[in-house]
Amino acid sequence: MGSIIVIVCLGAALNLALFVAIHRRLAAIERATGARVRPDAQALDAAAARVGGIVTSLESQVLRAQAA
Repeated sequence: MGSIIVIVCLGAALNLALFVAIHRRLAAIERATGARVRPDAQALDAAAARVGGIVTSLESQVLRAQAA
């Protein structure tokens, strides 16, 4: 049970890191170009889904290992 909590927290931390990195990159582009940059919602959703898929896969592997 504790390992699942750790994996869920790790997934949340990865999502937060991804969010922060994307927004910092967009802010840098805005400063460099002077133009307003809007994030592509589909690209952000795809990135979040990839991270979520990785976390789900890790959770499944941990559950299988605990059951064995």
